[in-house]
Amino acid sequence: MADAGGGGASQQRKLSPFWFAVIVASVLTGIYAYQNQEKIFKAVNIGPATDPVQPSPPPPVVEGSVPAESPKLNPLQTIKIATWDLTPLDFDKLGDNSRAERIVETIMGFDVVAIQGIAMRNTLPVDELVRRLEAKNKHYAYAAYPESLGRVPEYMAFLFNKDTIRIDRETLSEIIDTSLTYRPLAANFCTAGPPPEKAFTFVLISVKIDEERCETEAKSLGNLYRTVRDRRSREDDIIMLGNFAQPIRMIDSLASVSNLAAVHPDHPTTADASSSSDNILFDRLRTTEYVERFEIVDLMTKYNLKIADIYPLAVHLPVVAEFSIFESGKAD
Repeated sequence: MADAGGGGASQQRKLSPFWFAVIVASVLTGIYAYQNQEKIFKAVNIGPATDPVQPSPPPPVVEGSVPAESPKLNPLQTIKIATWDLTPLDFDKLGDNSRAERIVETIMGFDVVAIQGIAMRNTLPVDELVRRLEAKNKHYAYAAYPESLGRVPEYMAFLFNKDTIRIDRETLSEIIDTSLTYRPLAANFCTAGPPPEKAFTFVLISVKIDEERCETEAKSLGNLYRTVRDRRSREDDIIMLGNFAQPIRMIDSLASVSNLAAVHPDHPTTADASSSSDNILFDRLRTTEYVERFEIVDLMTKYNLKIADIYPLAVHLPVVAEFSIFESGKAD
């Protein structure tokens, strides 16, 4: 028994170095892992992914100029094109500071907006909007056809962010159609961020149909679209936007234009939800820059207004669609 016990003690002494080595190795491994845990975690991609670096916004661009050096651009970057019938846009409306500030704050969300319903014989209303935007360090300009001033009781204008949009003022034109109460306005634009050869170029046609004569006037819209498209044949992205006085699906002349699409079928676009007259149209096969996103800005929710309080601001709601800043929607 003594020999057996001695043998066990001897065996115990032989195993001790082994277990001692195991313990030491485990401790050293633990210390290494602790000191190098950051490297290990990164190697196996454990932990929250880091947010991708977003490109800086393009620097301010003088209207009509080309940036000396284009910034690194996000291929998913978009612009917002809007239409807003502000009838009547005059000094009675802009004379109220809260109304004027709400209009300006809303416009700040758009890169370019076609405004209908400027009910004065001068440019003072749009001058005032630009002044208020400049006071907020926003670089906007407008384009209105000068020959219409003083001749028509109501005109249209394009208001655009000079940091993101350029206009070719030589293409600015007012379309005189005796069947239409309000003269459509058209101009060529392009995005300011990408190099000129990659920038999204497009034509905007701002329209407004008289509600009391909508059946008669709507008959001219299809021909109006085709005429602008054919006369500006170098540009394939023709976007017609404005107040059509009725749902697009009810306008037969537009249905006759091949591949013409609207950003929405018949969603309500007035404060009381009684009409879906405001819309944005384009050739769905040619204008591939559209990214399938649009919005009808709910001004009552945005500014916490009651229905009775919104009418002095605007009866019609802005309709906004997003487009890629790159021609054909491709950065390459």
